[in-house]
Amino acid sequence: MSARPKLPSLAEVIALAEQNAVYVSINDLARMHKHSAFSEQVVSVLWPDATPRRAAFLLGQKQYVGVPCKCGGTLRHVASRTCVPCHQERNRSNKSTSNWHAENREYLRNYLRAWRIKRKEQAA
Repeated sequence: MSARPKLPSLAEVIALAEQNAVYVSINDLARMHKHSAFSEQVVSVLWPDATPRRAAFLLGQKQYVGVPCKCGGTLRHVASRTCVPCHQERNRSNKSTSNWHAENREYLRNYLRAWRIKRKEQAA
């Protein structure tokens, strides 16, 4: 899994704005930088070759439209690059696991208790 995109420093943003003649006040750039949400105009001028994920990150969005997944979905999460429909399906399947845990609470409690005792004996 890839790391989250790195936000450029405020000094880098101000230097880029001066190079590209972006007419936005330094206070506005500082505010946008602080909240990690630049305006679309600023992103398109300062980072014209930004990938859709990078642009969404700079705009402060949680999701972006990217490469189609094997399920056919193109909407993806910025933080993890996972496909939104696949992520929702995975969460639904995890709920069935939690249902099993709820139904077999006593069995799990006894199993984990025995497992902890065994681990303590092995450590001693």
